Amino acid sequence: MADAKSLLNAMEATLSPERSIRKAGEDFLLAAQQQPTHILQVAALLLSNLPPPVALAAAVYFKNVVKKHWEPEERLRSILQESDKEKVKENLVNLIVASTYEVQRPLTEALSIIAKLDFPLKWEGLLPGLVQKLRTASSRNDFRLIYGCLLIANEVFKRFRYAFKTEELMLQLEYCLDHFQEALLAIFHQCCHAVESAQNERSEVLVQLLETIRLCARIFYSLSYQDIPAFFETHLAEWAQPFEQFLAMELPVVKQANANSSKPDALERLQAAIIENVMHYADMYDAEFKDFLPGFAKRIWALLTTLSGEPRSDQLATKGINFLTKIISKQLHQALFQDEATLRSIVSHVVLPNILLRELEEELFEMSPTEFIQRDMEGSDADTRRRCARDLVRGMCVLYGRQTTQIVGEHIQTLLKEYQDSSEANWRSKDTALHLILAVTVKAESKKGVRAVNEAINVMEMLTSHVIPELQDPNPGARPLVKATAIKFANTFRGQMGVSELLSLLPLYIRHMSPNIPAVVQTYACISVEKMLTLRDPMASGAGKVPPLVIQRAQLGPYMESLTNGIFAVLANEEFAENDYVMKALMRVLAVAKEEIKPVYQVLTETLCQTLGRVWQNPSNPHFGHYLFECIAIVVSTITKTVPGSGASFERLLFPPFQAILQQDVEQLTPYVFQIMAQLLEASEAVSKAFWELLPILLTPATWSRKSNTPALVRFLVAYLKKAGGVIAEQGKLEAVLAIAQKLVSSRANESSAFQLLEMLVLHVSEQHVQKYLRPLLEVLLRRLEQNSSLKYIRLLSYFWCVVINKYGAAVWWSTLESIQNGLPVMLLQSVFLSNASRHKSWAPEELKCFCAGIVNILVQTNLFMLNQALWGQGMESMLLILQRDSGIEGDDEGDGTGSLGPTDVPEMTYDATYSRLVFADAEKRDPFPNIPPPTIYLPRCLAEFCAQSPDLVLQQLQVLSPELQAGLQQLCQSAGVTLSNRSVVPGQ
Repeated sequence: MADAKSLLNAMEATLSPERSIRKAGEDFLLAAQQQPTHILQVAALLLSNLPPPVALAAAVYFKNVVKKHWEPEERLRSILQESDKEKVKENLVNLIVASTYEVQRPLTEALSIIAKLDFPLKWEGLLPGLVQKLRTASSRNDFRLIYGCLLIANEVFKRFRYAFKTEELMLQLEYCLDHFQEALLAIFHQCCHAVESAQNERSEVLVQLLETIRLCARIFYSLSYQDIPAFFETHLAEWAQPFEQFLAMELPVVKQANANSSKPDALERLQAAIIENVMHYADMYDAEFKDFLPGFAKRIWALLTTLSGEPRSDQLATKGINFLTKIISKQLHQALFQDEATLRSIVSHVVLPNILLRELEEELFEMSPTEFIQRDMEGSDADTRRRCARDLVRGMCVLYGRQTTQIVGEHIQTLLKEYQDSSEANWRSKDTALHLILAVTVKAESKKGVRAVNEAINVMEMLTSHVIPELQDPNPGARPLVKATAIKFANTFRGQMGVSELLSLLPLYIRHMSPNIPAVVQTYACISVEKMLTLRDPMASGAGKVPPLVIQRAQLGPYMESLTNGIFAVLANEEFAENDYVMKALMRVLAVAKEEIKPVYQVLTETLCQTLGRVWQNPSNPHFGHYLFECIAIVVSTITKTVPGSGASFERLLFPPFQAILQQDVEQLTPYVFQIMAQLLEASEAVSKAFWELLPILLTPATWSRKSNTPALVRFLVAYLKKAGGVIAEQGKLEAVLAIAQKLVSSRANESSAFQLLEMLVLHVSEQHVQKYLRPLLEVLLRRLEQNSSLKYIRLLSYFWCVVINKYGAAVWWSTLESIQNGLPVMLLQSVFLSNASRHKSWAPEELKCFCAGIVNILVQTNLFMLNQALWGQGMESMLLILQRDSGIEGDDEGDGTGSLGPTDVPEMTYDATYSRLVFADAEKRDPFPNIPPPTIYLPRCLAEFCAQSPDLVLQQLQVLSPELQAGLQQLCQSAGVTLSNRSVVPGQ
């Protein structure tokens, strides 16, 4: 057992700047965790007089031990004794309240972790002990102790916020209320009176009291979140009156003490917490709160008019504006705002000051373009003043649309007049005017653009009069913030424009990609191009089909050279080295243009290779890397199909950086390299020497050790099988391929990849090479079925069986299973294959054909009918159900609206950190059995031939089918031009 001195030395060592010393301290603590009473030693150490950094490190360490070991995962052995846990719970409250504010935070987090697991059933003494300590502190006016107790209570009661209401949760809430509600109200009033008496005291005293009251407000919020407690409802005035007073309160001493801080002062933090309570009660308990709401609305409104524009007041400002937005759009509170003077005052004193561009935004624009774009263009500014002010205008338009439009319109005209008088001096007026237009015009929007607009505003007139002229300015670098807003404006209303208007914007966007233009403006232009190219025309598509793109490749063609040059100029901007917005725009341009990239593909490829060479050694933006490889995939896919011999050129250009990435094992990029290599291999006329040299490495088990590489490696190995499956078999490498598949199929995460590999092996390697492995392979898959009988695995296995059946014949599949065990085929058909066939949904067309053909071949190429006619009938029923559902044999050609993408469509894709699949590097989907007709033809034809052998027996079995399925079969036969034994199947016969 480690002594206190050794523990202290280890804790100090973890703070050392020298890695070796720090590592030694961490190793000591890791070993000490295994010892009994270790957590109690850490708690005792925290009670000693430690230097602040060491005390904080010890508290964080204590929290981490609790988090990891209080209730460890099943695979980990618990190292905390129950007796130690009980002693921790007995002493933790005392430890927290005795600690400094900095140390209290991690310790209360530790208590919260324990409480989530043990409270109240295994920690019955927590709340009574806390209340007793509060009463003691109250009797002594010990506000430091009160603060510590409330900090603990706040952590415990957070469980009631945002939680799904259950009977257990409500019982816990009732238990907490019974113990705490009266004490909370008493402490709240004691602290309020103390603030009144201490307004001329030192700022430290007031700050502590205000922070304590803020904790009371947060606990009030937690305990009221699920439902209004009866005690709170009875004493609501005793809470509401002090809350309202604090909203009107001014404490110059507190504000002066916080003047040099970027964070809100204690009073503003309290006021923000109060507004959150008021908003919750107004929203959820309007009947109980209606008498208090007018007073709070006036107080919050007045407070908003006095707030400074400093960033430290942003939290309070946004919460206040959100409160006004919430109540102003409700019919229930219409009487509060129906006077036009009130609406004018809100616009003048709340909307305008908060929608104005501030110095903070200007600094972000120049110094941190990424953050500016995320806050402004990408919509992560949900809690910024400008976004909240915009939402307030929209909320006002819900019930007061005409008046709000008129009032805001007057301000817009005034601002635009100021800009016209002096564009250089009053450019902020133009920026504000455009944001006001956005606020009053847009009624509803989504990521795809604006869905509803204010009909009183002529969007196209605004665009033509105030946006297009700005973008046509002979100096595109002048007034860059206004240019950015103008581009944002045009992008916002892209869905309201026709093709001609959109195409007229393209040259304007391109000129704002020029060098020496600020990075934000360049990026906004690229984002707008990318969004424009995703627009689809729902009026031009049939039911159930994906609408075509508004801008097609032929329309984009004339702009390709200038557009790509513009994007390359933005990529070269060192202010924003790995600009994923721009790379995504290039990806979208290339995806839409396709063959139109031929004139510029060489420059494209060289630029992409240079970019890859610049970033691969230290990739800092995973989104940028993903879109970069998507661009490479599009160029490779498009050019290798249209330019003979280009595959070899791509190999020469891409292999050097690819080999460097693989040799240096750049984990973030290796999956992309394997996918592009698979593309190159599939496009090559013959497998080159370089690819043959890679194959032994690809088949080495060590290559497959990293899970993130697995899908990409499978994609690469599949390409080898497609291109040279026969040669691989002749080289004796099939066993290595099968070993990889066997390893993959043992994991649920990789079983889909395993079957993809096996299917390609069957399709692209001759039967004579596969035959000797077929039985052991089926045995492996059946053993896995015993361990994993999920519907997903059954679907994968069933489809693979169909591939084998369609490739080698049903007799081979049947006889192989019979060699494993007599009667096994019938057993599997009954319990696995046919019994689940109709449960599998969402087939791709070529998959559906293969699956159905496999079932048909079992029905007509084996002796199943003679062995088990009922099972044969079940198979026929499953086939008809599948075709009725997935092929529309009843003549209903209206799909579900989820239609597949056509050859000219561009998939909507984004980067996903958990899966690095390149959409544009996917192999082309091809029909594995082109000689087999569609199932709606294949079934009736095969059935007609089969019926001719034993017509009476087969027709008799078909009579068992339901009338609906018999009618469906008759329709299939008529469409295929066949009859069953010279007579049609008629329902009921």
